[in-house]
Amino acid sequence: MSRLLYALFLLALHGLACIPAAAATQSIHVEWGYTPPSTPAVSGFKLYQEGSFVCQVKNPKATAMDCAVTLTTDITHFTLTAAFTDGTESPHSAPFAFTSSKAGSSGTTGASTSRVSTAVLSSSTAAGTNPLTISFDGSGSTAANRSSIISYSWNFGDGFKATGARTSHTFTEAGTYTTTLTIEDSQGGTSKASTPIVVTTPVSARQATSNNSSTSVPSRTVSATTPSEATTATSSSTTTANNRNTAGTGAARLALEAGEIGITSNWVHVPFASRYSNPILVVGPPNFSNSAPCGVRTRNVTATGFDVRIAEWTYQDDKHPEETISYLVMEKGRITLNNGSVVEAGSFTGSATARPISFSKTFQAVPVVLTTVTSTNEAESIAGRVHNINRSGFTYFFQEQESNLRADHRNETVHYVAWQPGIGATGMVRFEASSTGKLVSSSWSKARFQSAFRQPPLVLASLQTLANAEPSTLRVKKITTEGFQIKIQEERSKDREMKHPGEQVGYLAIFPTGQ
Repeated sequence: MSRLLYALFLLALHGLACIPAAAATQSIHVEWGYTPPSTPAVSGFKLYQEGSFVCQVKNPKATAMDCAVTLTTDITHFTLTAAFTDGTESPHSAPFAFTSSKAGSSGTTGASTSRVSTAVLSSSTAAGTNPLTISFDGSGSTAANRSSIISYSWNFGDGFKATGARTSHTFTEAGTYTTTLTIEDSQGGTSKASTPIVVTTPVSARQATSNNSSTSVPSRTVSATTPSEATTATSSSTTTANNRNTAGTGAARLALEAGEIGITSNWVHVPFASRYSNPILVVGPPNFSNSAPCGVRTRNVTATGFDVRIAEWTYQDDKHPEETISYLVMEKGRITLNNGSVVEAGSFTGSATARPISFSKTFQAVPVVLTTVTSTNEAESIAGRVHNINRSGFTYFFQEQESNLRADHRNETVHYVAWQPGIGATGMVRFEASSTGKLVSSSWSKARFQSAFRQPPLVLASLQTLANAEPSTLRVKKITTEGFQIKIQEERSKDREMKHPGEQVGYLAIFPTGQ
């Protein structure tokens, strides 16, 4: 199961008292709610101030803690993570703005001395199945010095609005929404605060639904199981197989599904053909119907599907026409296929700082590594970079566009599939995992399969080296039975130069053996 952002949310954060020993140090009380994944187990929770760790509680059932923090500004943002027993952490919660006691009151009159008004909201929950009723509270907002708050305006993100310091709303459709509170003070000043809300369809309702944030789309899919366990059902656009196997239980027992879909800059929901216990998702790269630089963003990876869209860089208009992408979903774990190839699917918390990621076990040969960011903890477009791949692991970081000087993009959940190079078949699916052989640059290169397919396969690919660190993505076109064309595409936020030196590219081509 993905450790999704929506599962962890700050409910309230209050100042308790200033500590006399340091005028800028204050004791705060933090409350939160959390819906943990099935595995790994939660070991505690950690509080971060402007991205830096400040304190923690080592109680997996805790929902509150007190913490002494040093406040250097009137308004400080805090986030929370869940710590797991395997040493990893969940993505950060949505930030919570906290106004220090010295900024919010005078020692003699109690009047606000803050120069600006600050909107603060809390919610009774941040995730659940539809219909989901949530209570919202904006009474913790503060007004600027010598002013008062004259209005509270709520936008729930699903087309409905409300007013008042406190309100409630029922979300009837599944989707991801951003609820925003806007306050206005008597001096005409305004301030906004927002929180993500994720509404899902109950497990019993397996059919995909349309909503304001994501629209369900059909896809061309292929699935893999041992032949004796596979049953096939056909709709107008999808071929499926029952692939509810358990990864890691032996050769060829691989729960896998690959698909091809057309998407634009708008979020769409893609349902899986089967239900997965711990789905790991990798996607892309997009084809080349339009030349504007772009990548792919995904979110809300659940047992039954995921959301996806084409993401242009921040300097662009983010209105990209339809491109075709391939995706692969499989159960988390490590297995050995019939041809002896080893496949490992997992996840980790990625950041803008390069750090090593270790495989669960050492591979016999250096694998092809495919990665995908599967959360949207921050809206800025990013590109993941993999390098230093060896038999034990790899190094990973992601990048915002080059013109962004900051490197403090919030942590994101990253899924990966490491596939030992080789050609083979598992269940009803034929695969080829390899590298492009020659280096790929910003000019189109032809990659040839080691053995031709009967029909054009689905192709997933990722950069495997770091010859140049400028933010880049891959684009593909002209996928045939014998190969495909691929190139590296840099973004142009800082300059118009897009030449990229040669890099190694790893790919996975996959298609049914009967086609």
